[in-house]
Amino acid sequence: MTINDYQRGKLEIALGKLNEVQELITFLASDTADGEFGAQMDMLNAEIMSNTDDLRKAKDDSELVGYSEYRKRFLEGDR
Repeated sequence: MTINDYQRGKLEIALGKLNEVQELITFLASDTADGEFGAQMDMLNAEIMSNTDDLRKAKDDSELVGYSEYRKRFLEGDR
């Protein structure tokens, strides 16, 4: 899977927004007196962290695939 530069920029923005959401959820979980709500926020935060990590991995993998295709096409040429 390759991601073009326009999509990569949008993906970076989405990752940044997910980080902001994580910060907000962490604040809500730490600022509440309700233990059940705090536990739910912690579970939600863990799920968002997992999804964020998966998105980062997909972005990194796409960069490797993109470089591999670039290398085959332009650097190795018709040897």
